[in-house]
Amino acid sequence: MGAHSITLHLPDPIYDHFKNQAKRARRSLEAELLRIVATAVPLDEAPGRAAQIDDVVAAGSRELSLEEAAALLNVSLSYVAKLLEDGELPHRRVGDGQRIELRDLVAYKQRDLARRRRILAELTAEAQDMDLDY
Repeated sequence: MGAHSITLHLPDPIYDHFKNQAKRARRSLEAELLRIVATAVPLDEAPGRAAQIDDVVAAGSRELSLEEAAALLNVSLSYVAKLLEDGELPHRRVGDGQRIELRDLVAYKQRDLARRRRILAELTAEAQDMDLDY
């Protein structure tokens, strides 16, 4: 049997409807990823920080400002600036500001979590070698 192809011509309103649904689905997926990133860090109880995270999630943005990245990582703005300066977190300049890709922030977070787990395992092994009861 040969392969068959079908060409489907949709009226503009129907095409626009499906195109808009696809955009909304993509934004929803990006927002869900941001929620996962936001909940993967221990957030303090400061209402301002929670509001910042809600703003990022609502925007569904794939590029984050330093402030948004700091809120998602639960660190200070100066700490994020130091990460950029040290080359730990890729970024690009936009006018006077800087932008961080969401995927780069997630990759940094994964590297940092792996590093923290490795250090914890080393400390745990050291404590066991010293017969400490904790």
